[in-house]
Amino acid sequence: MPREPLIIGEMIHHTPEGDIAEPMALATQRREAKRGKYTFLVVQCPLCGELHEHSDGDGSRVPHCAGRKPFSGEYYVIGADQHAVPATTPYPKLKKPLKRAA
Repeated sequence: MPREPLIIGEMIHHTPEGDIAEPMALATQRREAKRGKYTFLVVQCPLCGELHEHSDGDGSRVPHCAGRKPFSGEYYVIGADQHAVPATTPYPKLKKPLKRAA
């Protein structure tokens, strides 16, 4: 069952065609992969509220829920400076959604 999105702010990109605003998501966990020598981020999606895994590093990401209709665009992930936890660490519990101002 989808949860309410957790939005912590917006990243504004200034382009020649105008400003583009992307919702921001804070990585809830930085993890080591089971195989290989890389890390990835676990993010509570600001579009659908579920957990998604993304490549390490801050920046724009296409959400894994992008195949759902209607497509909601991208979001900006921050928090890649966290210490990576071992691959055997449980995934984080989903955070409660923020109340949106009316």
